[in-house]
Amino acid sequence: RRSPKVQFMKDLKLEPEQQTRIHGVVDDAVFNLTAVFQNREKMTEEERAEVGFQLISTAWREIQTTLTDEQRARWSDMVTQPSPTAK
Repeated sequence: RRSPKVQFMKDLKLEPEQQTRIHGVVDDAVFNLTAVFQNREKMTEEERAEVGFQLISTAWREIQTTLTDEQRARWSDMVTQPSPTAK
């Protein structure tokens, strides 16, 4: 049985180039978020939250531009469904 995350990505039917681009965006976001939290003593909690929000928002916009209209619609349909593990 596949994990829900793996199945979710498979259901999007991404092209190899899209997968590569999305992995790159996520890797960059994780790298930058890690840097923010490694420098946490130099920033207030509010500053860290603001920078984190900006990084995630930018990554999400980049991912959205990587998806086709059909994939964005499929994504929206999938994320608005109840979790299969919800009781």
